[in-house]
Amino acid sequence: MDRYGKSLRFGLLLVVLASLIALFVAAAYLDNGISVRTPSDRANLSGTATYFNASINGTNQNVTNLTFVFTLLSNGTNSYNFTDINESGGALGDDVSFNFTINTVTGLPDGSYNVTLYAYNVSGSALVNSTALTNVTVDNTAPIASFNGPNVSTVEPVNVSTTATFINLSALVNDFTLGVFKVNFNISNDSAGAVVGSNRFYIAGLLDGSGNQNSSWNASVNLTNLPAGELLVAVNASDTNNNTNASKTMIIRIDRAIPSMMFLNSTGVNASTGRTLNITDTTPNASFTVIDNLYKNLSCSLLFNNVSYNTSNVNNGTEVYLTANASLSQGGQAVSVNCTDGSSNRNSTQSGEVVAFNLTVDNVVPQVGFNSNVTPTEPVNVSTSATFVNLSSLVSDATLGVYAVRFNVSNNSATDPGLFYVAGLLSGTGGANAACYCFC
Repeated sequence: MDRYGKSLRFGLLLVVLASLIALFVAAAYLDNGISVRTPSDRANLSGTATYFNASINGTNQNVTNLTFVFTLLSNGTNSYNFTDINESGGALGDDVSFNFTINTVTGLPDGSYNVTLYAYNVSGSALVNSTALTNVTVDNTAPIASFNGPNVSTVEPVNVSTTATFINLSALVNDFTLGVFKVNFNISNDSAGAVVGSNRFYIAGLLDGSGNQNSSWNASVNLTNLPAGELLVAVNASDTNNNTNASKTMIIRIDRAIPSMMFLNSTGVNASTGRTLNITDTTPNASFTVIDNLYKNLSCSLLFNNVSYNTSNVNNGTEVYLTANASLSQGGQAVSVNCTDGSSNRNSTQSGEVVAFNLTVDNVVPQVGFNSNVTPTEPVNVSTSATFVNLSSLVSDATLGVYAVRFNVSNNSATDPGLFYVAGLLSGTGGANAACYCFC
């Protein structure tokens, strides 16, 4: 084919393309002579001044007003009309546009609509576009959000345990039209929740649900990034029309301070020196004062050899007496008290409870027996050929040991007080099985 033939074919192709474009434009904008340019099909509408632009195409239309009819898809019957009137009072010219706004907040309930467009001329006849807009959604209602964690209760502030590095903030969010688009948690130490330097925002992810009704949203928060004290947590949920709920707030408390302890005494004996106390009471008490920076009440336990013998709720900053609620075994006892505040902070160390003082419980008398000239038959005859007689006793004490031994010699009558002789240690350590004697 020569160059002329190729040029001719190319020119015909251009003509065909131009015709197709013209048909497409006509199909898009010349539906019965009226069409909507803004908004588009399946648009999401909201606000008090939603912009609409409609065009009247062609000649000799003489249009005086334009009416939008919104039909609710949920029932197909409820309709809402909005009319824009030519303010000049006469007929408009050819190929004109109508620009006006609709208050969707007061004029249209939330829902999905099809829109029919009517253009009336001076004679009262109308051009109709029955499919001017399809499936447009009006949504002016913000999502509803409520806290789902942590530790949701009717009493605030909510105590947050500092034993873990992370906590989960959780919210239950509902949106009955467009669905939830985003959820944010804002943590601030400002009571009004204002944007201050200490504010931190956390974007939540969809944990469970479709994002519409009863959807759970979750954000993990690193506690090390948050200061101690009472903090305001706000949850904000938005839909795709940027309708945002009024902030739902919750006060949480982060407490890292360990309660401080002060011991006063035990069983009426001052223990401030830390010396070992010897007692006969098998249910001794200990008095102490616990001080915490936040909580009015704490849970405190009285321990002997790291075994709890009494756990009670005590008042912050007040001297408290706790008494062992069971008898202690004989022997040495390390006395300690631990107190836990509402944030699970406890005055303990990794190696065990801090020992305040030690005591020894001993209410068993020593075992005593004579160890010289002992015969099954009494009286025992004492030789008078010697000036002195040796009195000897075998004494046993399994706990504290023997402290003192005395012999009392009397005429065995109720009225004779007798003579006392202090014995000395003959053998042994003074503990179990000590032999004591005196020369009388």
